[in-house]
Amino acid sequence: MTQDLGRRTFLTATGAVATMAAIGTPAYATEDARDAATADEYVDVQLLNITDLHGYLHGSSVITGAGAARYTVGGVGYLAAHLNRLRDGRRNSIFFGPGDMFSGWEFDAESVADESTVEALNRMDFRFSSAGNHEFDKSPAFLTAHMECGIPFPEIGWDDEFADSTGRRFRGAKFRYYSANVVWSATGRTVVPPYNIEWVDAGYGRRIPIGFIHLTAFGTETFPASFQPALKTLDEVETVNRYAALLKARGVNAIILSMHDGAVAGSDFNSGSSPSGPAYDLARQVSPDVDAIVTGHWHCRFNMMVPNPNGVPRPFVEAGCNGQLINEINLRLDRRTGKVIRELTVSTNHAVPQHPRLRELREVRPQPEGADPGPAEPRHGQERRLRRPRRRGPAHPVRRAPDRQQPHLRRLPNSLLTRRRPPTAGARVRRGRRARAPAWSSAHRTSRAYGATVSRSISGA
Repeated sequence: MTQDLGRRTFLTATGAVATMAAIGTPAYATEDARDAATADEYVDVQLLNITDLHGYLHGSSVITGAGAARYTVGGVGYLAAHLNRLRDGRRNSIFFGPGDMFSGWEFDAESVADESTVEALNRMDFRFSSAGNHEFDKSPAFLTAHMECGIPFPEIGWDDEFADSTGRRFRGAKFRYYSANVVWSATGRTVVPPYNIEWVDAGYGRRIPIGFIHLTAFGTETFPASFQPALKTLDEVETVNRYAALLKARGVNAIILSMHDGAVAGSDFNSGSSPSGPAYDLARQVSPDVDAIVTGHWHCRFNMMVPNPNGVPRPFVEAGCNGQLINEINLRLDRRTGKVIRELTVSTNHAVPQHPRLRELREVRPQPEGADPGPAEPRHGQERRLRRPRRRGPAHPVRRAPDRQQPHLRRLPNSLLTRRRPPTAGARVRRGRRARAPAWSSAHRTSRAYGATVSRSISGA
């Protein structure tokens, strides 16, 4: 079957198209999408997303691509540099995420109430996010009052409202959170708005709306970390279909689903094979009015096209976790109707690799000539006793190459070391020892993970 689209004729696909296997290789809705860059009669829209950052501002991990190739990725400095490269020259670019941007894992960020994570996202021009399960770890009020609006929760300088990397107090996110299926049990009202509408420049003084519907993982209110008995989650498919119809009634003809629920689809981050999971089941059932489905929650990596109930392919993607990947979806919109030209849709998962030589520099501290290299590795059955060095100033600087990361984000992780709590009144100070922080403060935290108790101290010298 053929369909006439303006000056071109394209073949309408009836199923998912296999993706090519290589870093940065796109998934095409049809073969005609390979020529989408020349379709100037349509409005070009770039959607960029990351998922499950969890406050990993300076971490790194290894992921697998095509042909079992391995890539060391991660770190917001590298992430921001790659974002700038992808955005360059694009008039309509929207950067967002399907949830779990903060909380859940990284101890350093959580010790300062994840405010440093929000600071990093603000600097990267992050537009909005779905609410993931970990956004409800503390309480709904912490998300809506403190993280979004900057209201102290509850005591400045002790529980939150720490000084950021510029020395100013936390003022909240410049972006908003959304979820259509998390509601208050008593009233049935959503905790945060269910959807948002973004407007893109169509030229000649015209703008086109794009609607984003948001979902949180079903059962979030019963998860151990985000247990919130005052909340409940609604059925995902019914919720999406209801809001898709509402957006269509409002004249929004381009609709994206951003959902914090996931799937698994093979090990190659830029293709998909044998997909399964709740997000995949939803992708095959949800309204044909949804033009693309962006997922998270499962920390998986895939990029593929999945046919909607009418057999028309649409992107179905997940960009891993911890800033490993940036997913890019390129849409072409009809200038007159605002509808997505599905045959020209292209999706790509971009790895965020660290330069190998710069990574080595980042991991090595300079040693004076003739310096003791340190104790040998402990023998089997022995433990090496690690002592915290006494510091009279900032932490030992780590050598970094400034031209490979965004300068305004490069020093952000180190700012965590300067966010200190004030000394406790009456605390005893001995020669050569630190003042003890009260056991209940977050200067000394005990966290339980996978049955093991880990005690970590972040107090300053």
